[in-house]
Amino acid sequence: MVLLHVKTADQQHQFLFETKTNETVKDIISAVATLHLTRLKALRVADAAEALATYGPLRPEETRGLTEEVAKLSNLNVHPDGPPTNPDPHHCRTGVPPPKEVADVILRTCSEAKEALSHKKAERRETLQLEAVQETLNVLRGALQIAYPANHGLPTWEPARLLLEDKDTTGGQEISENITLENACLWWTGKQLQQTEYLSKYLGTNEKTKTVVRLQPKSAGPPVREPRMDAETHKAVLAYCHKKRQEEKAFAEDDDDSYLYSPWADPRALKESLVGINGPIRWRA
Repeated sequence: MVLLHVKTADQQHQFLFETKTNETVKDIISAVATLHLTRLKALRVADAAEALATYGPLRPEETRGLTEEVAKLSNLNVHPDGPPTNPDPHHCRTGVPPPKEVADVILRTCSEAKEALSHKKAERRETLQLEAVQETLNVLRGALQIAYPANHGLPTWEPARLLLEDKDTTGGQEISENITLENACLWWTGKQLQQTEYLSKYLGTNEKTKTVVRLQPKSAGPPVREPRMDAETHKAVLAYCHKKRQEEKAFAEDDDDSYLYSPWADPRALKESLVGINGPIRWRA
């Protein structure tokens, strides 16, 4: 099986995809784009569910961001679900989360979902499967159903509910980078893969190949060249350069010449040791 290390403009959204060389580029692009968008959807559901379990459902649009004092001036009720038990510091949610036992289940499920979808799986050479991502979505849906059976008590504008019901109109453009099933394309070594070709035309027939491809919209043009060194190597180089600069600075500021009076700095030490007078002269009485 061929391993494609799929990258996007954001390093947080990379993953390993498994395919075959006899697959068409069109089918691979469709599968990769579907996996990418489904993964982003699951991550967004996990973020929304975390906020829901921490600060409760989202307020109506007209009361979001309003404090109690400001809301009273407009005769708006910012606490329709009762007094807040965990107030939202941003005043966007009701502050009435589910009971602690249920909230802990949701938070733990979200944490496990983010770990299962982490971009670090690519560093561990673990592939990402569409079935596993869909299963993660189902687990998140089940955790929310524990707190809100049949969405009872969950407003229709709640982001987690909109995402799970495929009614979200924003589409997560800020994180999906405008990638859709219709406009997605793959780039490899500075070349755009043509959908009418087979993958073997570019990679050959070796099924043990691993390579890096770039997923982006067709309108984005050629991707930017990747840096020559990875992030960890870059950090190590910066740390080394900083250490050397600090040492040079310390040497420049150190004007102590007391070392000149040390025995090892005496230019006559070798001659005196050969002559035998490398120590203090003693007179025998």
